Amino acid sequence: LYEVAALASVQFEQIMTAACPDGVTLKIAPLKGRDRAGAKARDEYKDKTAPCYSWLFDITRGAALCQTEDALVSLYKALEADDRVDIVRTKNRFNPPLFNGYQDILMNVAVKVENVSHLCELQIHLMPIKESEALHRSHTVYEYFRSFFLGNSDAVEKRLDMLCKLPVDQALDVGELVGHLLRDFEDEAPYRANALYWGDDDREL
Repeated sequence: LYEVAALASVQFEQIMTAACPDGVTLKIAPLKGRDRAGAKARDEYKDKTAPCYSWLFDITRGAALCQTEDALVSLYKALEADDRVDIVRTKNRFNPPLFNGYQDILMNVAVKVENVSHLCELQIHLMPIKESEALHRSHTVYEYFRSFFLGNSDAVEKRLDMLCKLPVDQALDVGELVGHLLRDFEDEAPYRANALYWGDDDREL
């Protein structure tokens, strides 16, 4: 995998350099670290068709930093027109944005390496949004919740729905929020005990 990824990285950089219009900054990252890649494969893809490592699409990766929406669209069209690369998947994370509020486009593109194709990851950022990242600390939030949101899309949606139900509007800080939750639990305790006695409680305790 890493031998092909190293060859694909060279081709990927050439294709991306040609596709980026004037004013777009291209950043090609080093190959994803083996330890991090192994952990991601085992944690996120263990339930998929083996081997889990075959589901890693971001060993070879890069980012394009666009100043305007027009530059972003021009880059995408240039990639569509390039016979050396195939667009396999596009996630428009402008609508809807990520759970942490950040917005970008995430693409997986197939680069031909001899008689095989290698999937690479491309992130396309809009700089006015990228530059505001430090203000709302979206990447910090992402890293904090990375392990919490492991799993497929259904598992992520279930956990996110649970978080969205927290009564955050009633609390000024985390301590006050925990207090609200504990009081709600204590208020329902008599009901829960009665329901368990009669065997009609279908909610998780």
